[in-house]
Amino acid sequence: MWDRFTGQRVLPGTQKVLQALQRDDTTPADIAQRLEASRRLGVPSTVGDVGGPNTQALATAVTQKPGPGVQNYVDSTIARMKGTPDRVHELVNRALAPDDYLAQLDKLQQALYSNAKPLYDAAYGQFPSVNSPQLMEVLDTPAGKRAARRAVTMMRNAREPIGNADVTGMVHAPSLKFWDYFKRGLDDTINKAERTGYTGEGKILRGMRNTVRDELDRATTLPNGVSPYAAARQQYAGDLEVRDALQTGRDKFLTMTNEALRRTLDPMSFAEKDAFRSGAAESLFNQANKAGNPARRLLNLPGVAQKYQALFDKPSDYQRFMDGLSQEADNFDRARTRVAMAARARNASAAQEISEWPGLGEGSYEATLALAGHPEWAGARIARSLARRMMPKATADEASSLLGLTAGPEARNAMRLLQEQGERLSAARARVLHAGTQAGSLAGFMATPAPWGNRPGQRQSPGGFARGGLAYAH
Repeated sequence: MWDRFTGQRVLPGTQKVLQALQRDDTTPADIAQRLEASRRLGVPSTVGDVGGPNTQALATAVTQKPGPGVQNYVDSTIARMKGTPDRVHELVNRALAPDDYLAQLDKLQQALYSNAKPLYDAAYGQFPSVNSPQLMEVLDTPAGKRAARRAVTMMRNAREPIGNADVTGMVHAPSLKFWDYFKRGLDDTINKAERTGYTGEGKILRGMRNTVRDELDRATTLPNGVSPYAAARQQYAGDLEVRDALQTGRDKFLTMTNEALRRTLDPMSFAEKDAFRSGAAESLFNQANKAGNPARRLLNLPGVAQKYQALFDKPSDYQRFMDGLSQEADNFDRARTRVAMAARARNASAAQEISEWPGLGEGSYEATLALAGHPEWAGARIARSLARRMMPKATADEASSLLGLTAGPEARNAMRLLQEQGERLSAARARVLHAGTQAGSLAGFMATPAPWGNRPGQRQSPGGFARGGLAYAH
């Protein structure tokens, strides 16, 4: 009837979308902005995702009316679901900028010692000999002897003495450089023992290695209380400390308490923290690769908010990461429901069973949502929806072409046209109501559901749209 009064046609599928947006107090301009916000997060949300409960319910309902347009919508929904793990990986990559885990392990020793070389060389020059009974005890163990042989080989290859020799040519107090090479030999032994994870042998070797490190710190402490050797290690971090941070991030980040995480990160150097982030990212990648909703899994980890926050230097980066994960998780859940409902609709017996329920029209998207396991959105509206007639396939096809749009020029143009069409409906309804009042037939016109209308207390907008929907004259 509105078409005869205005001479302009708004297709039924478009009207369905307009009605859903109006019930959600949302304008097409709002939808366009939300799509762009999702795009900036790297999340390909659709109109059916960023709308309110009614729009989301309509997006689920149309999947039950198989047609070419709906099938395209379902296929694109499945494709987005399959791409979720890769997008979650990219969210983690953008947020934490991790190095490749295995490549990072291989390059740490050479790169970090090269960076630390000036400080280490200065410490070596200050201590041509280090006399320590504790160091000699460690050297006398089987692992110590292997590390000593490696250190001697390195010193000879560099054509450097291992320490000051006496008149007989014996070295009783090797140099700091020898002991540092000795410690590196223990580091390598530990790395080989723990290549696939922490081991009992590695634990024993770590105790020996820590004894050497702490004794060298003590033995090289100057009268002013500063150890040049310790200063070099603390500023640049030795390779094993950074390797430890990398492995701790990978193996323990997900199970650490927030307090344990704080105690772990606080004393770390910049290099160690950077390595810890790379390890933590590796653990998140492993979680995202498991079956199911990868973003939801990352959000459901114990104490997740505080843990993720500790990995970020800027609160804004943390919030962006969490927003992206939340949207991906919600979109995946909705997509899974829609794909399941589409599969049910393709099953002839199931479709027949649904259609035979007393009073349940297939066009009732509130009823559809109740079937999909979301009764909290159906509520009181299901009583009204039971009396509605079925949604034709052509209507579902048209509505799905709008509901499946993602951010981009096509979506912006479609939302602009939808805004104009909604305003046209509002203007047409105003004329119909005015004509009906003059003819004394207002009650007849009021029996037709209005796709747009003011909310109680809402001010009418001169352009047709009120903030929460389309305004119309009374």
